[in-house]
Amino acid sequence: MITAGYVQARPEFFARGYQRLGQVAAWVHGDFHRRFMQIAASIGFTPKVAELQWWAVAKVAAVAGVPPDKLTRTKFDAASRALLDAVQRCVRVQARSR
Repeated sequence: MITAGYVQARPEFFARGYQRLGQVAAWVHGDFHRRFMQIAASIGFTPKVAELQWWAVAKVAAVAGVPPDKLTRTKFDAASRALLDAVQRCVRVQARSR
């Protein structure tokens, strides 16, 4: 539901490490994932780096509440900022609890 853009998850959910999102998004958005990987390879990214980039795009798209192929620059910027802010908040909370 999240990777299809039907449910919008809070950034904190992803900041805490939902690690299978990229894998699920690749399956749900197979055609777009294949194009993404082909383009990444054509501009010189290794498969591992391209996959890490895909996972990041999948998380940002999920925070934005849209499928990866529907991300606009405005949605990407807002969602990536929200995700980064959530990661920083999680790091601060973890540091205080030590």
